[in-house]
Amino acid sequence: MFLYSGNLNVAEELRNYTKETFVKEAGSLLESKEITSHAYFSASDVLGAVEFHQGSLNSRSSATSYALANTISTLVEVRGIGIGRTSFKRRAYTTFLVGLSYLRTAYDETAEVKQVLARAKAKPTEAVVKHQTPVTEVSMTLIDLESVEKKDFKVRMKDAWQTKAQVSRPRPRAYLLMPEQAKLAEKLKILGLKIDTLNQSRSVEVERYTVEYYLQEAEKYEGVHRQRVSTSITRIVKDLPAGTFVIRMDQDRAGLAVEALEPEAPNSFVNYDVLHTEEGAELPVYRYLNKEAL
Repeated sequence: MFLYSGNLNVAEELRNYTKETFVKEAGSLLESKEITSHAYFSASDVLGAVEFHQGSLNSRSSATSYALANTISTLVEVRGIGIGRTSFKRRAYTTFLVGLSYLRTAYDETAEVKQVLARAKAKPTEAVVKHQTPVTEVSMTLIDLESVEKKDFKVRMKDAWQTKAQVSRPRPRAYLLMPEQAKLAEKLKILGLKIDTLNQSRSVEVERYTVEYYLQEAEKYEGVHRQRVSTSITRIVKDLPAGTFVIRMDQDRAGLAVEALEPEAPNSFVNYDVLHTEEGAELPVYRYLNKEAL
């Protein structure tokens, strides 16, 4: 199964190119060897009904994280769950074929790959901070364990590729962090983002986040009490001290900055209480949209 990102902060051209070129070529090679492939999906119990989830949106997923870093990114699942070494040789051979296909495509399409990545880096105009994926009824071919035959089933599906933006904002030219937010800056560096600092104080027009709604969850998730917020954005003139951190958005990994710094984003520093806040607070993160270079 191929897991490729449907995250809306990955440039649309890059998402489509990954799917229609790399994944498609690998799938065709597997089919020629009589090996079945499919977009990655999992299933869960939702109010007593089985619901399938296809594709990737979550920036904590490796496939999406790498895609947000402006790369051709796909997770290839050949293990299965609880099957041990069943069909081990076939699965190893499948992995070899997929790797061979990706290498061949990258070699044959080198110039186009570079052009797609360059355009993906230059084109993004929006930062998507909230999204919605509809549940639809689709037909899937699955193995009926009772008859051990392939059959078509009508199933409930949430497909990442059908996701639409709910809340989006113009992507800034840079995000700014106050000097006391060195912890956040360090975490962004771990993600591979390049960060500059102002060598002298400046007064500039920025967009400020103010927390209008705040809820901290009572139960821990991944060891933290997550924060749910809604913010309003206001243009102000801000006095930026020397040492202010500047995260420029013309770099390859800019998509990761959107996911980490937009407070409503599901995997943001605010959401995971890395940056603690409260209702009415002004966040120490600012959006710089002016064309003048900092």
